[in-house]
Amino acid sequence: MTGTLDPPIDVTLGGRTYSLRPSFDALVRIEQMLGFGLGGLMQRYLQRHAGVTDNARIIYEGIRATEGNGAPDYETVGQAVVAEGFEATAPAALELLTAAFNGFQRYNEGRQEDARAAAESPGADPTTPPDHGPGEASPGATSSAPPS
Repeated sequence: MTGTLDPPIDVTLGGRTYSLRPSFDALVRIEQMLGFGLGGLMQRYLQRHAGVTDNARIIYEGIRATEGNGAPDYETVGQAVVAEGFEATAPAALELLTAAFNGFQRYNEGRQEDARAAAESPGADPTTPPDHGPGEASPGATSSAPPS
């Protein structure tokens, strides 16, 4: 399927699991409210410059795109994001941005490849980034070494 995420992006807030959807309307509201385009927002997360406001807005708009008028209000989502913690909720926000950035089909294919790799390596920690080998940095990684 090219128009949906399979499996969906989920986040748990206050004991309830919500599915997030990166709809066009949600992405427009995210960009307008946070003052950054999609690429700038991804860069903020990858460089660890994102804040609670970024997290709360992205998660809120993702929930709102899924649940419509049944979604909790922004303040409620923001309070729940703070209660759960930034570290616990940021991966879902970054996943939503990544799905929009890559497109649903490429994103789904990447998730399927990750699932296959995890199944082939049963002892591997799925939260650990893949080893890119000697001399290869992970995407978005920076080095503190002086230039050569």
